[in-house]
Formats: sequence, C-alpha cells, structure tokens
Amino acid sequence: MIHFRTFSVDLFPAHWRLVVNIDETIVTLVDAEGSFQQQQSVTPVSLLLALPALEAYPEYVSHAALLAVYRDCTEEQAQRLLAAATTHELRTAVLKPLRTAVHRAKQQFALFGILLVAVNECGYQFLPSGSVRRTHAFPLALPAAFSEGVKTASPEERTTTNTLFS
Repeated sequence: MIHFRTFSVDLFPAHWRLVVNIDETIVTLVDAEGSFQQQQSVTPVSLLLALPALEAYPEYVSHAALLAVYRDCTEEQAQRLLAAATTHELRTAVLKPLRTAVHRAKQQFALFGILLVAVNECGYQFLPSGSVRRTHAFPLALPAAFSEGVKTASPEERTTTNTLFS
C-alpha cells in the first residue's frame, strides 16, 4: 500500500497541492488542473524533517519536535536533551547534525518554491521563495498575490537571513 499526503497550503498558488508519496519519498507539485509542475525524489531524512514543518505551517516547528523525529525519540526526550545543553556551544553541538540534515531538506524543497528557514533559537518554518524553479526553460507565472497574506513567525522570532547554515 502506498501512502500519500497532500498539502494545500498558501505556500502555493490557489488550488495547487504538494503531494508526498511517503513510501517512495517522491514529492510532486500539482497545479489546479492536476498537471505536474515539479517532481523531485527526496531523501527519507529530508522527508521526515519536512513533514512536521508542512503540518505546522503557517507556524514553525520547534527544534525539539524536529530533533525527536531526527533522533527517533519522543519530543519530551528531545526537550530534555536541549535543556541539558546549558551553554551555547553544547546546544550547537546537539543541534549541528539536525541543522545539517535540515540544510539538505531545504535544498531539496527549494525546487518547489518553498524555503525551510530558521526561526531564531526556536525551530524551522516553510516560507514561499517567491517563485518555483522549473527544470525546463519556461518560467512559471505566479499570481502577484502569491506572497501576500502569508502568515509567518512574529518579527521577534523570525530570522532575517537564511544563511545560518551556509
């Protein structure tokens, strides 16, 4: 049995959907008429990290929630691990493998016109990149209102750049 998840969030133009084939780790962007606009095979880890962020949209997903998925533990165990990392250096060491994996997921999902960006010391959130890259020479026209009205983290929580892991 193949498991699919569909996301119709305002990261995409109206009536477009992101269809995720969980078993095959294939992600497809489908337009309102049902035509494939983009399809990409992603790594299983990238998919594991992207699903909670897509489910949480328009909110962010916490470091603890992603760490729990990444380390295959409970969110409570991940929270305890983060709480035990009392210095900035220890917290960085705990989060570095997760950040590396999120960076890979960010690269894979950027093809769909969405960016997985860091929310200051909180977690990660998907945001629209402004356009969808296509694999052929014809640009994809997006409505002007595509990026209007997108809910994001508050200015205090939001990072202004997403070069944290570059």
